[in-house]
Amino acid sequence: MKRANCMRLSEVPIGGKASIVEIVLPVAAQEYLMRRGFVPGTEVEVVRRGPLKGPMVYRIQGTETAIRAETAERIQVEMGAAGDAETE
Repeated sequence: MKRANCMRLSEVPIGGKASIVEIVLPVAAQEYLMRRGFVPGTEVEVVRRGPLKGPMVYRIQGTETAIRAETAERIQVEMGAAGDAETE
């Protein structure tokens, strides 16, 4: 299903928040991320980016997690989801 506001997690600006739509990675990588809270429908915030396409730090369910830029490129998110305002 194509959504109008979908983008890659790696494209969300620092301080930006988005809702996870889909994780397009091998099953083992999906399970790894899901154990850390990266579940479709969950809000994620970009905290900071490492230099030279290094690890990126995200806050999800109150916990900060660093993942590689290549991994973040495979996570589809939706900006401005209806649930974003409810969590603030």
